[in-house]
Amino acid sequence: VTAGTSSDAGWNNVILLSRFEGVAGSTAFVDESMNTTMTAIGGASLSATHVKHGSTAVALDGIGDGVVCALPVSLVGRTDFTAECWFYLSGYSGGTQIIMGSWEGSAGLSWNMCLTGTSARLYSEITTSGAYNTAVTLGNGGTPVVSVGVWHHAALTKQGNTYRLFLDGVLIGTATQA
Repeated sequence: VTAGTSSDAGWNNVILLSRFEGVAGSTAFVDESMNTTMTAIGGASLSATHVKHGSTAVALDGIGDGVVCALPVSLVGRTDFTAECWFYLSGYSGGTQIIMGSWEGSAGLSWNMCLTGTSARLYSEITTSGAYNTAVTLGNGGTPVVSVGVWHHAALTKQGNTYRLFLDGVLIGTATQA
C-alpha cells in the first residue's frame, strides 16, 4: 500500500499506520497514513532481530522505551475505533508494561493495552473523564497468559458504548460504559 492510497473502504478512517520498516538501528519512524510525526524515546529503535513483517520492527526493552506521536483526533468517548498491533515479548519480569495507548491530559481521556501481573496477562483500561473511578477495565485476571518468544496480535475495539479486547483473534474481555 502506498501512503494515502488503498483499496480498503475504511482507509480514509485510518489515523495512524506504522510498519516500523527501515534500517536497523534507526530511531526514525514513519506514519504511513497521515504523516504524523513519530518520536523514539528511551532506547527505542528499529531492529532486525524479531521481525513479523518486512525487514525490521521497533524494539523496546521495557524500561522507559517507547514511540510517541500526537494523534490528529481523539478516540475515547467520541467515536468508534479499533486499535491493534503485533507484539513480541522476549521476556517478562512482572509489573505493568504498556503495549500501546493514547493519553489526552487536558481532556482526561485515555485508553491503553498493557501486560500486567506476575505472569503477563493482557488488559485494557479506558478512562473517559480523567478519573480512574470512571474507567472501564477489560481482561487481566481471567485472560490467558501471553507467551514469551512468539508474536501476538492485540486489538481493542469500541462500538457504541461497548469495548472489546482481543488477544490473537480471541475475545478476552467485553465491557459497556454507561
